[in-house]
Amino acid sequence: MIKKKLREDIQFLRGLSVLIIFLFHFDENIFRFFYIGVDIFFILSGFVITQSIFENIKIKNNFDIFEYLLRRIKRLYPNLIIFLIFFNLIYFIFIPITDGGYSTTIISTITSVLGLSNLYYVTNATLGYFADTTKWLHHTWSLSVEIQFYIFYGIIISLIFNVKKFLNINIKNTLIFLLISGFIISFYFFIFATGKYLSNYYFTISRFWEFFSGA
Repeated sequence: MIKKKLREDIQFLRGLSVLIIFLFHFDENIFRFFYIGVDIFFILSGFVITQSIFENIKIKNNFDIFEYLLRRIKRLYPNLIIFLIFFNLIYFIFIPITDGGYSTTIISTITSVLGLSNLYYVTNATLGYFADTTKWLHHTWSLSVEIQFYIFYGIIISLIFNVKKFLNINIKNTLIFLLISGFIISFYFFIFATGKYLSNYYFTISRFWEFFSGA
């Protein structure tokens, strides 16, 4: 196994994004624009996962989508599962049973595990990010978007490798073309879409441009 050297600039930006997201949740009035930490993290994720993929391709001269997805699961899910278990134990012990948030918490937990919590919030206007509601598990939306990106990205790269078996294409150039195209489409939804779901803060398509730009 090759030990990868940690890049200090990436680690610094990760730490910065975590700090400003924490400040945003600490006081959304004082630090009202600090939600941009999520955007920074998405861009970094696109960069880091692309670098990791091509480092492995360089070593193995192949891309195994199942191995790739398994690595993502091992990296993301242990912490997520432990957090959700502890949170639910504390929540259901200390929050009064008359609290109407029980069903929301249960659904949020299930959709978080499935990597779909962002779509749950998209379809529930009362649970919007800036709505005046208690946000117990709202932060899991960003992890769900990340999981969806990893799956989508893995499929795209796998398809490129399969096409290369029949056509003489350059993998990197093809990927760059698809990333730029995807960026344009996603950024359009982010800026110009006016539909109830397409322009939603949580919606996957309107967030992918950040991963694509990092990639």
